[in-house]
Amino acid sequence: IFFLGFLVELIGVKTGFLFGDYEYGSSLGVKIWGVPLIIGVNWIILVLGSRGLINYFVINNKLQIVFSAVLMVLLDFIIEPVAILLDFWSWNNDIVPIQNYIMWFLVAILMQNLISKHSVSIPFKLGFSIILSQFLFFIIILIFN
Repeated sequence: IFFLGFLVELIGVKTGFLFGDYEYGSSLGVKIWGVPLIIGVNWIILVLGSRGLINYFVINNKLQIVFSAVLMVLLDFIIEPVAILLDFWSWNNDIVPIQNYIMWFLVAILMQNLISKHSVSIPFKLGFSIILSQFLFFIIILIFN
């Protein structure tokens, strides 16, 4: 998940093809080829957190994959304005393209499939805590800025 997340971000930053035209700011630390290393960790956190939460409510594996990906995209709707505000990244013309959300969904589907094939089990409490902390972090910053 780390390497796949880093790779899609690298392709995205260098080509604009996947997510749209964006670049990373200085807030996320050390970068390789313009992509912060922490981005791979972020993909891991979001994939595992969303899956741990969804698995509690949904039994069917294919639906778990889809609903986990949808949850990740919903979270990205909240992340985007805050990420821009905190100089995590910036978009061309300060507009987040719909292409970003479509690609987030497709990448999330791929990553969720990967963890399904490896029978990764994420406890509900962990998934819930991760997703709740992400939502609260970004929503609180959004509200108070």
